[in-house]
Amino acid sequence: GWAGEAAREQVLEIYRTNGRTEEFLSEGRVLAEMLFKNGLLNRARQLLKSLVNLAPLDVRFRKLFSLTLIGLGEEQAALWELKELARLLEKQGG
Repeated sequence: GWAGEAAREQVLEIYRTNGRTEEFLSEGRVLAEMLFKNGLLNRARQLLKSLVNLAPLDVRFRKLFSLTLIGLGEEQAALWELKELARLLEKQGG
């Protein structure tokens, strides 16, 4: 429920401000998926933007970010995210 999400957001903020990147990413993934499933797309979008910035090559973050953007009616931004992911993965592989 909402209280659980709010508590998780507080924990995430503690991780972020203390530079605990690994914990932020793993806990952030769980919260982002919860927010997305519960239709809290604006909050999911905000969190996923931070997660994508920290882990640009993480396919799951980018995919969920793109789906969130589509859910918010931002198809062009979603398409850009997917193209950017493809570009980064190509660059990494090459």
